[in-house]
Amino acid sequence: MDRIEGDAAGNKEREFTEEELLVASPVVLGFAFSEKLWLEFTISGISDIEWDADAFDSLVLASNQKSIVKALVESHTFHAAENIDDVIQGKGKGLVAVLHVRAIEGVKTATFTETDYDLLSRHTLNGRQIKNSVRTAQALAVNERSPLSMEHIKRVLEVAETFDQDLRGGTGYLDAMRSYT
Repeated sequence: MDRIEGDAAGNKEREFTEEELLVASPVVLGFAFSEKLWLEFTISGISDIEWDADAFDSLVLASNQKSIVKALVESHTFHAAENIDDVIQGKGKGLVAVLHVRAIEGVKTATFTETDYDLLSRHTLNGRQIKNSVRTAQALAVNERSPLSMEHIKRVLEVAETFDQDLRGGTGYLDAMRSYT
């Protein structure tokens, strides 16, 4: 790997000198979405993103909601921050959307407090992890013949966190990763 595309002088491939190759790092820091961590990546292991063209089709929303989400995203992609007056140049180009679903029928839930929501917000979970945690907590509640409560969710998150730590090499791994921050 001794070239890079899109050099500043144009869109030609750039040749690196032998000296540049000798001093270049074989790793780069990057965010691993699957692990939700900043990690070191070997240059040889980096590749283009493979987008899932069918991902939107699997989104479970009512068709009228789905069409609005699609319109907002496509409009934002091609016309980001047009007609937005802002004091700080470049600010205001983000798009934040909150999607929600109705409660699953047949699953009773206890009342959740602000403290419960605060505790949950301290966890860094992606959509898949949230879905799996809630599904597991619901199964636990059904198995115990009790309404889904914060205690079920806490138990599931504790087990998931312990598993995640063990998977990543235990507490020594976390200490090593903290040294980067």
